[in-house]
Amino acid sequence: MDIIPRVIWLGATIEERHSEIPSVDEIALEAAAEAIRLSEYARALEWLEQGRSIVWTQRSQLQAPINTLSSAHPKLAEELMSISKELEVVSSRVSPNQSGLAVDTSLEQTYQRHHWLADRYEHIMAEIRSLPGFEDFLRPAKASQLVRAAQEGPIILVNISVFRCDALAIIPGSDKIKHIPLPELEDGELYHARTKLERALDQQDIRERGLFHLRRPFKDPDEPAIRCEFEEILELLWERIAYPVLSTLELLKSSEGDPPHLTWCTTGLLSMLPLHACGYYTRKDKNSLTRIFDHVVSSYTPTLGALLLANRQASDSSVCPSIVAIGQKDTPGQSSLPQTVAELKCIQARVSLQKTAKFMQIINEHSTREAVLEAMETNDWVHLACHAHQDNTNANESGFFLHDGLLSIGTIRQRSFKDKGLAFLSACQTAKETKK
Repeated sequence: MDIIPRVIWLGATIEERHSEIPSVDEIALEAAAEAIRLSEYARALEWLEQGRSIVWTQRSQLQAPINTLSSAHPKLAEELMSISKELEVVSSRVSPNQSGLAVDTSLEQTYQRHHWLADRYEHIMAEIRSLPGFEDFLRPAKASQLVRAAQEGPIILVNISVFRCDALAIIPGSDKIKHIPLPELEDGELYHARTKLERALDQQDIRERGLFHLRRPFKDPDEPAIRCEFEEILELLWERIAYPVLSTLELLKSSEGDPPHLTWCTTGLLSMLPLHACGYYTRKDKNSLTRIFDHVVSSYTPTLGALLLANRQASDSSVCPSIVAIGQKDTPGQSSLPQTVAELKCIQARVSLQKTAKFMQIINEHSTREAVLEAMETNDWVHLACHAHQDNTNANESGFFLHDGLLSIGTIRQRSFKDKGLAFLSACQTAKETKK
C-alpha cells in the first residue's frame, strides 16, 4: 500500500491521477480482504482508508494546517506551504495529452516545474519526518485514530472483493473493530444489480430533473418489469448486507423515539447502489415487510478521515453556521425546474423553525458563476438546486449550469474552501455513478 503515492503521483495532473485510480483501487480491496482473512482488522481498516478518495486526500494534505511545524521549524514550514500552494495550482492544468495541442515551450516548462515541485515536496516531507516528534507528520492515520470517527453512531465499512466480502463495524466509545462476515454476498451479484439499476433509471428518465412531463405514464405496460428490477436490487442489498449487519449489531429491535444513526463507508460496486433504501417492499406476508429505514437512519462517508475532520470542525465551532441555497428555476438553454422554488422555501422554513443556522438564497438571474463562488467562500453550507453535467472523461469539466454558464469543478477547485461544512447537490446527474 505504500506504493500508492508513487503510482498516484503529485507530479501528475488531477486528470492523470484520476486515470490511474482503477489500477490501485482493486489492490486496496484485495489487500484488505487478505488482512480480514488473517483477522488483522486494524490493518484492513487502515488499508481501506488509504485506498479511498486518493486524489482528494492528496489535495487535503496540501491545505493541511501546520501550526506545530511552524512553531518548531518555521523555515521548513514556510517552504512546505509555498511548495504546497504552487502544487495545488499547477495540478489543475490540462495535461498535454488531453489538450490535443502540441506541447509548446511554455507548457513543457510548466510540466517540468510540476515534476520538480512534486519531487521537492516529497524531499521536504522526508526531512520533516526525520525530525524528533514529527515521525508521523501527515502520514495516513492509524486504526487507533480512525475508530474515533464513530461519534454519532456506528460506522460500517463494507469491503467488496473478488475473494470475499465483509463488513467492519466501528462502535462509538470502543477502540475495537468488529468483523461481520458477508458469506452470501458476491461481487458478481453487485455487478448485475448495478447494470439493472442503470437500465431502469435510464428507461424512466429518473436521472434528469425537469423532465417529469416527458416521462412515460407510471402505469405503462413495461412498468411492472422495471418495478420488479428495483425490488430485486433492494431485496438483494437487504438480505446480503443490511440484515446481517443490523442483526449482528442488534439494531433490528423496534424501539420508541428516533432510530439510531448509522454511517456506511462502501467500496467497489456497492458505492453505486442504494443501500440506504434496501428492504422488502411488496411481500405478500405483510409481517415480512421491512426496510432499512424502519430500523436506522443511514448516511454515507467517502472516508473515515472526512468524518474525523467534520467532527473536529464541529467541536471547534461555536458560531451559528450559515447556509446559502442556489436555485435555478429557469436556466438559459435548459428545461425548467419549477420544483426548485418549493425546495428552497422548504429549506428556509426548516432553518427558521429550528433557528440553528443563518439562511440566504441566490436564485435565477442572480445565480451567476462569480456570485455563487463568492457565496460558497463566505458560507458554511451550500445547497445547489439546478441542472448539472457530469463529464466521465475529465472530472474538472463536470459542473453546474447557472444563469451565465457552467460552473465547473475545475473552477471551484481553484478557490479556497477551508473549514467548510455540507454541500448538498440536488441536481440532475448527481446520483449518476461512473465506472471509474
